[in-house]
Amino acid sequence: MQEISVQENLQLNKSQILDISYVIFYFGIEGSWTTFIVNKLSRYNGFNEELVIKIQKRLMEKDFRGCLLKTNQTHLSSYFRNMYNAIKIVDESKILSDFEKYELIKIYRAQLSNPELYILFFNVLSRFGKKWLQNNFINKYDFIKNIPFEYCDGYDPKHYFPSIKFEEDEY
Repeated sequence: MQEISVQENLQLNKSQILDISYVIFYFGIEGSWTTFIVNKLSRYNGFNEELVIKIQKRLMEKDFRGCLLKTNQTHLSSYFRNMYNAIKIVDESKILSDFEKYELIKIYRAQLSNPELYILFFNVLSRFGKKWLQNNFINKYDFIKNIPFEYCDGYDPKHYFPSIKFEEDEY
């Protein structure tokens, strides 16, 4: 997306590129979704059907099987809603102490693989992650502390979540 942004002189910042990329990853960008994606990305100047078709072609060049074009919302929407609501239930508990809440969510966090943390990181920083950020769940529960450094394609989790003591900092 960075290359296309430069080529098309879209003047997008890193956060906008992240959001656009995640929207495409989440909803998919197969041919039948072109108008839908154009509408979802209309907040960014220069996004039109022609540009979406260029993105489709670029992705097809990199992924001959078409996996990058397919929708992921079917799995991710319920996955992240359930995760968010489980954390919210624990966070709002009047019975548990803050320490108990942290420890309980730590058990949940331990179940996440690196690829799941990767997707969660980008989900939270995209338009889909507003509630995660508003409720401070990522920082409060060190929810991505186990994500490996240099794992997020040029996006540094430490930059976005400086209060988290990341696992690799402990070595």
